[in-house]
Amino acid sequence: MPSSFLRIVFLSLLFVPFAFVINSHADEKKSSALETYTSVVRHVVDGDSLYLVGVKRQIRLWGVDAPELKKPGYFAARNALMKKVKGKRLRCVTQDHDRYGRIVARCFMAASNNKPALDINEWMLKSRTAKEYCYFTKGFYGYCN
Repeated sequence: MPSSFLRIVFLSLLFVPFAFVINSHADEKKSSALETYTSVVRHVVDGDSLYLVGVKRQIRLWGVDAPELKKPGYFAARNALMKKVKGKRLRCVTQDHDRYGRIVARCFMAASNNKPALDINEWMLKSRTAKEYCYFTKGFYGYCN
C-alpha cells in the first residue's frame, strides 16, 4: 500500500471522533432550547410561578408579571392561577431560564370539548390579575401600551 493512502486513513480516523463531538453539542443546544414539560400542577407559588409533578425546578410564566407577596393584588393573582391550573395537566414549553435558575415557559392546558388548547400565560393577562411583562414580550400578547 502506498504511504499516502495510509496517511489519509490515519488522519481520517484521527479526526472522525471530533466530528461526533461537535455534532452532539449542536443537538444538545437545539433540544434544550425547545425543552417541553408535560405534567400535573402540584403547587402554585404566586400569579406567575408554579411547580409541576416530576419537575424539580420552578416554572415562571413567560411574559406574565403578577404582584409579589405583600403587594396589592397578590392573592387575587395567585388564587386565579390556582383555581385554573391546580391539579390540571399542563404542557410548558421553555422560552428561557432566569437568573434564579427557574424555567421560563409558555404553558398550555390541553384542549377539551372542541375548544383549542388554552394559553395559561395569556389567560392570566385576560383575567386582569397580572400584567404583560413587556420588556420580554415586546407586546406579544397585545397588552403593552
